[in-house]
Amino acid sequence: MNVLNRADMALSASALTFPHRLFKIILIEQIYRSFSIFNNQPYHK
Repeated sequence: MNVLNRADMALSASALTFPHRLFKIILIEQIYRSFSIFNNQPYHK
C-alpha cells in the first residue's frame, strides 16, 4: 500500500523537488515573512 494513500494528511511546499539545504532556506524565509506580516512590519516583495 502506498504511504500517501495511508496518510491522513500530506504537506507539499511545491511541485518541484528541492535539496534539503535549499528547502530549509525557503522555509525559514517563509516563516520570517509570515511573522513580519502578522506584526505589521514591512516585508519587501
